[in-house]
Amino acid sequence: MKPGNWDRVNELFHAAINLTDRERAALVDRARAEDSEVGRELQELLAADARAGSCAIDRSADISETATEVFRVDQRVGIYRIVREIGRGGMGIVYLADDLQLRGPVALKVLSPSLAANANQRERLRREAEAARRLSHPAVATVYAFHDFDGIPCIAYEFVAGRTLRDQLRDGPLPIAEVAAIGIEIADALGAAQAKGITHRDLKPENVMCTSDGRIKVLDFGLALLDSGDRSADPKGRLTRDNVIVGTPSYMAPEQLRCLPVDHRTDIFQLGTLLYELAAGRHPFETSDPTLTMARILVSEPRQQALPSIDLDRIVRKCLQKSPDDRYQSAADLRTDLERVRAGARQRDEVGRPVIEIASGKRQIWRAPWRIHQLVLSVAYIAMVGAAGVAMRTGILDSDAVFAVIACGATVGIIARLHLVFHERLDPQSTADRLRRLMPVLQVCDAFLTLALLAASVMLLATHRVVAAAVLAAAIALGFTFAVIEPATTKRAFRRRKTPSGLRRKAVARIR
Repeated sequence: MKPGNWDRVNELFHAAINLTDRERAALVDRARAEDSEVGRELQELLAADARAGSCAIDRSADISETATEVFRVDQRVGIYRIVREIGRGGMGIVYLADDLQLRGPVALKVLSPSLAANANQRERLRREAEAARRLSHPAVATVYAFHDFDGIPCIAYEFVAGRTLRDQLRDGPLPIAEVAAIGIEIADALGAAQAKGITHRDLKPENVMCTSDGRIKVLDFGLALLDSGDRSADPKGRLTRDNVIVGTPSYMAPEQLRCLPVDHRTDIFQLGTLLYELAAGRHPFETSDPTLTMARILVSEPRQQALPSIDLDRIVRKCLQKSPDDRYQSAADLRTDLERVRAGARQRDEVGRPVIEIASGKRQIWRAPWRIHQLVLSVAYIAMVGAAGVAMRTGILDSDAVFAVIACGATVGIIARLHLVFHERLDPQSTADRLRRLMPVLQVCDAFLTLALLAASVMLLATHRVVAAAVLAAAIALGFTFAVIEPATTKRAFRRRKTPSGLRRKAVARIR
């Protein structure tokens, strides 16, 4: 679908969900008459919404941000001393605690008293501990013990210091080599889980941690499906009622939203969503309306935004197929393809050519000055050619060669700069590479224009001193602009690197 049509589909979808069946049909017919693609997409989304409407999202484990704390700072709880609260999730509150026996930090995941009274939630927490303890893998946080303190169940986890992928995404998209490396480690963890008959079912940026030394840890198996072969107590393996789905809707696979059986290929869909988000900096399906997001997951293709790597784009779109049979059938196959992407990205970086990447986070505010700079220079070029033409007609400037250099250099510069501005607005992910290719052209044009203006000022010095001074000032201004101002704005809006820094340097060093 054309990107511009989504706004129209979104508008019609919200108008249709509150109408009767007959009114909806009439609205779809009008939409088809207006634009067949919009009408078809609207009809599919409404049908998907109706199918998803037969399932309810289980929110019994939601924790309010203002929920009462379970433990106090410095409180002694069994063999642990509470240090501080470090997070809240779908099933409980997580505390940093000191293990007084082993004299080391642990993460205590605790059910709030209200949830602890729910036998279903207690069983979920127990099964989270069971699922994590089944897995002995470097990319899965280790479970030390399952406790019950005066009716409050909790899990003692390995404390993982670092940032979640959600925290990293706040800084913008990641480099392709890093995306591939993260995907490989998660695929390894999912492969180990698959071998143990475990499906995570809630893979999202909040549940993946990047440690200070660049390692990946998959967290929160609270919604994991355990294939123990004995479904007598929970035949669907969901610990939930019929037609009730559990998890985070925007990261669910289509079969989850339809209340169909799930398996390891469900995790592969969620990993595909995660990889897309890491590479593009945005979710492939998410909208401002959760209902529309779920409908898009069911029937729509991911956003038509080409990822920086063609191979990664192909991998992600295979992961995001609607039918599990069309996705990767094992995490090992997915890992193999991600290895090729990582090797290709690493090989490109090792050539020694500087790589320009889109800056993100706070640095994105410099995109506007960069665009303004390009537009102002384009206008200045137009004015420069016009002034040179007037000077030629009035006889002030009598040099065809100087005029030709000014006209040609300015024309090429205008076209290149306007092209970059429009490209950055339409496809920001590939602008960095386009800028790298066009930057030498712009530098040559600016250099020749500066030299032509200097030559013109020298030629005019004997007969038109005032005009010569003005032309000399323009030459100095242009030279200062392309030598100082443009590199500064470009550096702020884009970052140039040969070697990652900080945590990424450690991560890439470990990957290599």
